[in-house]
Amino acid sequence: MRAGLLDQRLKLYQTINSKTPSGALTKSLSLPLAVWGKAEQEGASRDNDNDRDLTLNRYLFTSRYRTNIKAGDWLSWRSKLLHIDSIDDSDPKRAVIIISAQINPNANAPPFSLEQFVIDTALNNYFQ
Repeated sequence: MRAGLLDQRLKLYQTINSKTPSGALTKSLSLPLAVWGKAEQEGASRDNDNDRDLTLNRYLFTSRYRTNIKAGDWLSWRSKLLHIDSIDDSDPKRAVIIISAQINPNANAPPFSLEQFVIDTALNNYFQ
């Protein structure tokens, strides 16, 4: 894969189990992993949810091969949060991975973990 094709900045968030201040288990998003990738629109479809028309935009993202991405994680691209549907890691050379994600207006991402947010903010302030 030529590096010139990877011209989009992607942030990958893993869904982790965390605890609320009262001790209850909840899902939250981890620190982002920033990678370079290529974005292609796979298509748009319509769905009816409670008698409302919804437009679902599906995208394919190609990035360098990595093993820490799974279906159900989240991806941030151009200030949009996308839900990862599937991962195609069938490249025999293990050079690229293809991520299928969609923008769904009704999908609510888990909140960011407060501890992770504090760490992320501190690191961003330190390196600026």
